Amino acid sequence: MILFYTLFALPLYQKYNTMVFSDLFKQVDLDTWNDQVPTYPGLSLLTHVSARTLQVGSVLGIVTGIVTTRFVKAPFSSHLIKCSGGGAFLGAVAGGVAVAAMAANGRLDADGLADRAYRLKHNEKQNSLSQQQIAASLVGIAAISFLFPKSGPLGVLAGVGLGSAAVFVPFFVGTAMQKYAEKEKEKENL
Repeated sequence: MILFYTLFALPLYQKYNTMVFSDLFKQVDLDTWNDQVPTYPGLSLLTHVSARTLQVGSVLGIVTGIVTTRFVKAPFSSHLIKCSGGGAFLGAVAGGVAVAAMAANGRLDADGLADRAYRLKHNEKQNSLSQQQIAASLVGIAAISFLFPKSGPLGVLAGVGLGSAAVFVPFFVGTAMQKYAEKEKEKENL
């Protein structure tokens, strides 16, 4: 993602002449926030957004691979690796583009970044999801590397994507079910 910002965000920064892009890489004033936010809130937000869009891209890649498998002559496993890895890559890039677009539109400033980073740091559900995603991605990389040793860099991306999807889908469904149960409980109390 830092490569993305070097190639795309810096030219946008020069074109629009805003301080927002430089704010993404600034260290936060720790005296103001009393160690309540990460040291680099812009990178914290970038990492969070990229991780979530990677998960969504991977899920979409897996669904695309399953749906299109009958139209390709490649074996199902290699087709699924290509689709999952491609979806994970596109999702991660989309996260960087989304943060850059927010910065270009002026929706992010130093205080806004610090506020978002504060909320992310203290959101236990998101922190748990991030830790689970890292663990599942490592397992996914190991599994793909063991089962398909010639899959190369796309196999690594596919492992990250499959691991991320394995965590994201149950989390998303569980959250939706919890919200539905809360609404039903509210209806009963009325």
